[in-house]
Amino acid sequence: MRIHISPFFFAVLVAALSACSISGNDSSGEDESDDLKLTLSGPSVAAPSVTTEGFVAELIYADGTAAEDVYVSLIPTVGAVDAPMTSTGTNGATTDGFGRIRFAYRAPASISSETAVTIEARADTADLTAKTSLSLTVKPDTFGFTSPADGADILVGQENAVALLFQWMRAKESGSEGVAGHVTLTANSDKLRFLLNGASSDTGATVSVETTAANGGFKTSVAVYAQQKGPVTIEAVDDENSDQRASIFLTFKDKPTSINLVASPLEVQASPNENRLSNLTATVYNEQNLATSNVAVTFQLTNSISDSVNERVFPSGGTTSSAGEALSQYEAGAVGGTAEVTACVKDTTICSAREIRVTAPDAE
Repeated sequence: MRIHISPFFFAVLVAALSACSISGNDSSGEDESDDLKLTLSGPSVAAPSVTTEGFVAELIYADGTAAEDVYVSLIPTVGAVDAPMTSTGTNGATTDGFGRIRFAYRAPASISSETAVTIEARADTADLTAKTSLSLTVKPDTFGFTSPADGADILVGQENAVALLFQWMRAKESGSEGVAGHVTLTANSDKLRFLLNGASSDTGATVSVETTAANGGFKTSVAVYAQQKGPVTIEAVDDENSDQRASIFLTFKDKPTSINLVASPLEVQASPNENRLSNLTATVYNEQNLATSNVAVTFQLTNSISDSVNERVFPSGGTTSSAGEALSQYEAGAVGGTAEVTACVKDTTICSAREIRVTAPDAE
């Protein structure tokens, strides 16, 4: 018996067979499948050299069944992951009975500015592949001195000790929190001494202090002083991460106890004579009667001869040089008489005065 196939039915059959051939599965395994789903969840913020926990990878089949004992690679663009309970290597782990991997992330200590990080995850079974990623931001701690101001001038002597304030804060998902840690403070000069809770430290220019989670400040009060003048740098280093450090620069100055003002010449001519100027030199001394540098001095005309705008002292202030001297000038007005100028250590009652005689022009 012969079977007759119409041309129309034959065309339909060929088209169906062609469709079946085209829709065959890709055996490469590179394409993701809807039959296997991989998700990542966890914190969005981390800190350098700190192990941040709370990350979870979950691998589920389409029917809701957990994909157990499947290796998942976990590769961050910076840093490393750690899944100690299920780890089979530094770059991944195998899923547990619930299809999950709980892992932590640790950013390198060398990160010094805000850095975006992506954790790439991939799982492969015999015939299925799933991939996903998670983004987070590594934010360095706020770690530094808040007082006194960097570059501040401080008088020598324990009675002039200043509080050393510090703050160590760490970013969270929302806002920040204080860090309870240990910090070593080191001065680059044996001139400096630390006062811990009001008592002078016997450890010289190095002390170890704790910070509190309440506000990131020192747990005990810390103050500093020096018995000799000079520049000092204090460095704070995180005991657990030596890459995390901060410094402050301070200048300790002698305590001024006296000032001497010299006017030269002591007699000048009234304006507009070219000899109407007298040079003023104020020298500041410390307790050892040594000239003291970097001291602010004010100059003032304390007794003027007239209301003439020409009679003046300029400039009205200065800072002592390495020789302990601050300079100014007196300019006479158009009227003769005796003027008085005074130089003072700024914001103190340590002053010195000199009289300057002004000779009026001869009457014609």
